[in-house]
Amino acid sequence: MLSASRIVVALLSIATLTAAAPTDVTERDLELETRASKAKVYTKCSKKNTFALAFADGPYQWTNQIIDTLDQAGAKGTFYVNGAYIGCIYDPGSVQNVKKAYSHGHQIVSHTYGHTDLKGKTASLIDDELHRLDDALLKILGVKTALVAPPFRSYDNTVLERIKKNGQDAVTWDFGNESFFESTSDYDDLLKKKPKNVLALMDEASFDSINNVLPYVLKTFGAKGYKFVTVSECLGGVKDYIKKQSPGSPDSTWHC
Repeated sequence: MLSASRIVVALLSIATLTAAAPTDVTERDLELETRASKAKVYTKCSKKNTFALAFADGPYQWTNQIIDTLDQAGAKGTFYVNGAYIGCIYDPGSVQNVKKAYSHGHQIVSHTYGHTDLKGKTASLIDDELHRLDDALLKILGVKTALVAPPFRSYDNTVLERIKKNGQDAVTWDFGNESFFESTSDYDDLLKKKPKNVLALMDEASFDSINNVLPYVLKTFGAKGYKFVTVSECLGGVKDYIKKQSPGSPDSTWHC
């Protein structure tokens, strides 16, 4: 027969376990909920021997030339587009270029409306940057992109939460930067490392990048067996668009 003291100890132990269990479960649930509330961030390709070329900060005056260069090489590219950064996406020339890129099988990715560094910004400002670009692409192309490329690869938890809330995931890049200083030697150095795949960013507003570096990359890496594909394809088939509908017609709302 158990003594009174042992009974008390046993009861206290049971009470302690009972009280602790719900807290542990709640903490795990909260952790899972937090993870589920944030967008995934894709930083590199997963498919072997693929090369994803992403062109940032357009549409711009050389967008049409980029498309022609890619088409002539049998390559696919991805355009990280803005709404109003170095130009207005609603300008007739920009509309034409975005439509051409999309119709030729190149991918369109949101790079936010005004190319704002979203890190540290309020949820409402982030939402505005996302939604205004979404609206523009729905009007012009009839699509909403599945991916958002945060400018400068800069983001925090709030940014990822708002992107997720908008039904999208995030993508960056693993080579290149948003500057005007890209050279063929940079890509020579990269090739020496024999990467399994590449997700490279080129500045769409850089004359040298588009006229010299791009053709060189297509020729050099193509000769080594790399296949130039869209970002979604290099990621292993990640969805490119989450909404498709009939595009709109220009009206009084088509302005920056």
